[in-house]
Amino acid sequence: MAPLIDRVRAELRREGVKLWLKPYTPPEGSSLIDLGGSYASRLNADAGEVAKVLEELRQHALAKLQAKAAPATPQATSSAAPISGGDIVTLLGKVLGACPTQHREVRLQVRCSQTGEEVRQQLCNELGLSTVKVIAGGKNLQDGATLSAQGWSADPACGVLRVLLLPGPPAPSKPTAAGLSEATAQPSTSSDSMTDDDSCTIAQLRAAAERLTAEGFGDFELSDASTGRLVAVPPGARQALVTAIALHARGRELLAEEDGGAVKAVEFLVEASGCFDRCREQGAAEIMDKLANYGQLQLDICWAYALLGDASYLPDAEARLQVAERMIRRQVDKNFLTLAEVKAEQGATLPPEVLPSVRLWLLRGVAKAGRGSVAAAREDLQRAALFIQALQVDETAVESLLTLGATRLQCVAALRRCEGSADRAADDLLAAASQRKAAKQERRAQREYGLTNAGVFVDPDSVRQIVSMGIDEAAAINALKQSNNDVMGALEEIQRKRARQEVLVDDLALASLLSMGFEQSAAEAALREVGGQDVEAACAKLATAPGPGQAVEGAEASK
Repeated sequence: MAPLIDRVRAELRREGVKLWLKPYTPPEGSSLIDLGGSYASRLNADAGEVAKVLEELRQHALAKLQAKAAPATPQATSSAAPISGGDIVTLLGKVLGACPTQHREVRLQVRCSQTGEEVRQQLCNELGLSTVKVIAGGKNLQDGATLSAQGWSADPACGVLRVLLLPGPPAPSKPTAAGLSEATAQPSTSSDSMTDDDSCTIAQLRAAAERLTAEGFGDFELSDASTGRLVAVPPGARQALVTAIALHARGRELLAEEDGGAVKAVEFLVEASGCFDRCREQGAAEIMDKLANYGQLQLDICWAYALLGDASYLPDAEARLQVAERMIRRQVDKNFLTLAEVKAEQGATLPPEVLPSVRLWLLRGVAKAGRGSVAAAREDLQRAALFIQALQVDETAVESLLTLGATRLQCVAALRRCEGSADRAADDLLAAASQRKAAKQERRAQREYGLTNAGVFVDPDSVRQIVSMGIDEAAAINALKQSNNDVMGALEEIQRKRARQEVLVDDLALASLLSMGFEQSAAEAALREVGGQDVEAACAKLATAPGPGQAVEGAEASK
């Protein structure tokens, strides 16, 4: 019989368990003991001995990682002088794409106090590039801030900072003395050769978003997917939101490309995530908690990581999957998914609302498999497979629905909503067209009504409710603006205004105020508020009221 350590190692390889990753490093609860117990029963060995072997293998793996992350020899690194000090971190970069030096990995010692620009230049020198994009923990390296300010630090498990490197164009070669005159005689094209298409595209998207939001919100509108109504966005968050949605859309396009799409997409997606985070900081936290795009973005980033096959990004992927799960829970009831699972087992076609959950289970299963949690991964993947099968629709039915003028995506979604029935799906598509028309009219009304004091659009339903009581539409809109769409509060405001208007104004009191230089409309309004006769109280109100209701002397002073 083979030694116990060899048999345990074989089990680890068979299940793909990585002892140097969570939950085994750092140890979480009894994860290692539980694994040892499972292997002990399978190998007919003592659980304590198996646990010792597992710990020995874990320490051996960590020692190998530390050795791998150790500073490289001078021949393998740049010519920069060695760094010494307490803020040193070993940067371990995985190169995605081709670079002149043919490096697939690069190891570099840097300081946490160095700026992103300095670190980027060191990497460019090492790889022979004019520019390189650096991503760690789902964040792009920012030039102007230090590594520590950006929260970049070594992984305590292996002592290195793992990054993804996306090479730009090669660095221009230095002209020789013989060719120097020729180089200077010709117009320089180095700026063109150093242009990075992806970087330029991101810059163009940012510039377009800035132009779009420079004066108002342009033609861009955010609408609720369930109601089709407009959602007001705080002015400070508008540009970041437009940029985030545009970057996300471009990243998804790149992600769909078969040849290296994930390499190109990851930067756009990560940059979009940063823009969404800035939206939250600029007063749009409530919108971000409900925005389906944000949850979809987390899943897209995790999918890009999976396509890249880089296990070092597993912690960031797991964090993003948790965010996506919270977003999905806000949008989909747990009982709905339970019922959907029962229907799937019965062979029924499921509605499209389950798609985000299916993507979550699929990606979470991959992440759990990467952690060595085979049983948990199998549970998620089997559930995802069951739902995927239940989302299939009949191609013949799709072809028949296309004749109605709908897109393929609309036809498939309609069939899923209608449990695969082509007749019901046709009715659904026709009804959806009228619903879209009604939603368009609602959005037009929202634009006309404007925003409440709280910065949200006036609710058209509330306007119709108040108007049905015989109240003028303009009065209803103004009252709802004051009450922030509270119908009862709006009705009270309308009644108070009517009561003020019904108060008779004393002619003598009005004449007294007019003689002081107040305008007639303002004087009448002030007298109505104080009962119609109290000149002193009305004068006090007018004195504290800004604008054209002030006395002539005050107006002249302001001029």
